[in-house]
Amino acid sequence: MKYVIEFKSVDKVIYQSKSFDESGYDENIELIEEMIKSCTKNEITSVTLTNSNGDKVIIPRQIVLGSIFTIRKESIEK
Repeated sequence: MKYVIEFKSVDKVIYQSKSFDESGYDENIELIEEMIKSCTKNEITSVTLTNSNGDKVIIPRQIVLGSIFTIRKESIEK
């Protein structure tokens, strides 16, 4: 299964990862952590995780700024 992660603000995609599989997950988490550090609270409105079937998991800003990494790991492992 392949995944793509997007960080979105109100009017644009701030960052979109390249497609990756489970083995590339940890590498992408490092990039995502850097993105969160470099974005202000108000810039990011949601994060979308899309798998290769086109299924989307939209994660609201409140969760992005809280426990996003635990949630993502669980989403990928299901």
